[in-house]
Amino acid sequence: MALNTPTSRLLYLPILAVIAVGLSSIMVSITILYAAAFNEEKQRLRELSQSQARLIESIARFDSKYSKNFPGPPHEATISQIIDAHRNYIGFGETGEFTLARRNGDQIEFILALRHYDLENPNPVPFESKIAEPMRRALSGQSGTVVGLDYRGEQVLAAYEPVAVLNLGIVAKIDLREIRQPFVRAGLWALAISSGFILIAVAVFLRVTRPISKRLIDMTAKANEANQAKSRFLAEMSHDLRTPLNSIMGFSDIMRSGMFGPMGSKHYDEYANDIYNSGALLVRLIDDVLDIAKVEAGKVELIEEVLDISELIKSCIHQLGPIVEMSKLSVSVQIPPDIPALKCDERVMFQLLNNLISNAIKFTPNDGKIDLGVELDSENRLVFCVTDNGIGMSEDDIEKALKPFGQIDGIYSRRNKGTGLGLPLCSNFMELFDGFLKIESAIEVGTTVYLIFPADRTIMTQLES
Repeated sequence: MALNTPTSRLLYLPILAVIAVGLSSIMVSITILYAAAFNEEKQRLRELSQSQARLIESIARFDSKYSKNFPGPPHEATISQIIDAHRNYIGFGETGEFTLARRNGDQIEFILALRHYDLENPNPVPFESKIAEPMRRALSGQSGTVVGLDYRGEQVLAAYEPVAVLNLGIVAKIDLREIRQPFVRAGLWALAISSGFILIAVAVFLRVTRPISKRLIDMTAKANEANQAKSRFLAEMSHDLRTPLNSIMGFSDIMRSGMFGPMGSKHYDEYANDIYNSGALLVRLIDDVLDIAKVEAGKVELIEEVLDISELIKSCIHQLGPIVEMSKLSVSVQIPPDIPALKCDERVMFQLLNNLISNAIKFTPNDGKIDLGVELDSENRLVFCVTDNGIGMSEDDIEKALKPFGQIDGIYSRRNKGTGLGLPLCSNFMELFDGFLKIESAIEVGTTVYLIFPADRTIMTQLES
């Protein structure tokens, strides 16, 4: 069985954490070591360039006094000695070398043979060019270190120093890649070794956790199957539940209406009334449970037709009239005269509006107000909204109300009993229509619930009256 479910993927988190911590530790260690080696190399080059510059200045001062027999100026004797010594000195490391140069107009003229090009008479470099940055600084009378381009255009770490007596510049430099190379190599080795250990750890971890993961997957699958079986069972027993309830309500209605004469005691009348009301409540509760089960089981059969929105809302308000009147609430309806028709299931649409208005009644105190409206938004979507000025809900309350059996506590919620399935059922129905339900609410201000249908359910053709 492939361990690729959300549950099994959680088991990989400890492995990923170990890998991340291990690799981070390696990279941090290598970075610290590289920084230390870089600073040490920079200090060494600085000392080399300064010592060589002072040595050349000493030789130049000596030659200015004692090199009388050399053909040419004394400083040429100094440069000649430096060139002879340089022939026997290749450089340091794989790429390290000294360069000595002077400025001639707008050119940098190198005096010593260049190690990398093996030139006895190196080509000059324009003083304002982008290369030979360390030498340009030395010939400008500056002293220090820099990471820049040498005469080849190669990135180097260089120490530069002016040779004041001869108006020369000296540079001690080494390629940056030579400094980095051992650390890159060490990093690759560390990565390879740690990867090996990680692979071994992963193999051991998977060997240990695979049975656990398989068991979790099996348990999840069984739970899903049981949930589906429950939903199918409830959806299929709709008729079996409603038949005896209808009988109870029918007989109790006959008794309370006195169809065959009085029962002889007012207590019997009260009991018959209670039986009827309890049966009606039980029917509503069972209907909600069965509807939720049908939706979950995918057994809801929609009968799509073009609905006249005005007539639909009028019928809904008419049916809820007694409840509204008993609750002493005012209900206003705002429907634009040119509102388009809606392609939908009439029974489900009726239930949607019924649930939202009943909810508004339930959470609105006496003498409150409920507004029912419908409009066409900028995206050509039909939007129904039910607004009340009741007790309102917090964000947590909204989240709870949208979960099955989640009921908001309060004195007004006890006015009408329910299962807490009204809003979840509405949300599920809206998903069947590719629409969605949205709630806006504030404590002690009120609540607005929106039913937003997709644009393809808006029928612009006016219905015939």
